[in-house]
Amino acid sequence: MRNLIEFLLRYNAFFLFIALEAFAVYLMVNYNDHHNKVALHSSSVVSGALMKRFDSLQDYMRLKTVNDSLANQYNRFLNQDTSAYYQHRTEIHESNDSLYERNYSYLSAKVINNSTDRPNNYITLQRGSKHGIESNSGVLSGDGLAGIVLKTSKNYAVVMSLLHRDMRVSAKIKRSQHFGSLVWRGNNPRIMTLEAIPKHAKVVKGDTILTSGYSTKFPADLMIGIVKETKIEPGSSFYTIDVELNTDLTNIEYVNVVKNLMRNELLELEKSVKNE
Repeated sequence: MRNLIEFLLRYNAFFLFIALEAFAVYLMVNYNDHHNKVALHSSSVVSGALMKRFDSLQDYMRLKTVNDSLANQYNRFLNQDTSAYYQHRTEIHESNDSLYERNYSYLSAKVINNSTDRPNNYITLQRGSKHGIESNSGVLSGDGLAGIVLKTSKNYAVVMSLLHRDMRVSAKIKRSQHFGSLVWRGNNPRIMTLEAIPKHAKVVKGDTILTSGYSTKFPADLMIGIVKETKIEPGSSFYTIDVELNTDLTNIEYVNVVKNLMRNELLELEKSVKNE
């Protein structure tokens, strides 16, 4: 208590100044119309700016909910699309049998780690085996392909990104249906190379590149990108085609993992033929 009294006595001039200033402001605001209007206007401006900042903060906090909602909606769309089903009908006049059986299912997952600046890049997902994710499953972004599941744990999965030198994707030219292998040369994260397209095929800049469906990982006709440049090396019988990816892998937040429900049946059949 004694220290408090000594403190107040030492700085009594300062506290007196503050009190007089506050009293002067009070008199100006309450007994002068001009200053009263100025004070009201100033308080309105300040409160308006604060409310605007608060609204912006609320909008930012809602972004995660919005992103989750969009990812779930896109996942529902993929699961309902006809490309996710196997068509049983073989004749137009059949009417008793079911037309479709589900061939693919999709599971949305959040990206929690991603690299794009290395020769071999990976994506880590916050979903694992307990959620139904399996190795060798295709992974899609909202705009195209993202990679292939390499390994899973109970709660996480590591994906071999498209931007990996061991990546091979069976792809085709939409207009001509010629197909080849899509690979990454390790340079531009938006450019991959389509190989094994014969030079007698007509390929032009702007051609659309799609998945061929010649694998158990991706359904056919998924968007990959467009032809940016074509060339034929001297002595070669095939094009070297630069494909600009539709997916920007440097900013993906959510993906959809493809599960081929008929994969095991197909692999067992092909294996039995090879063993004969």
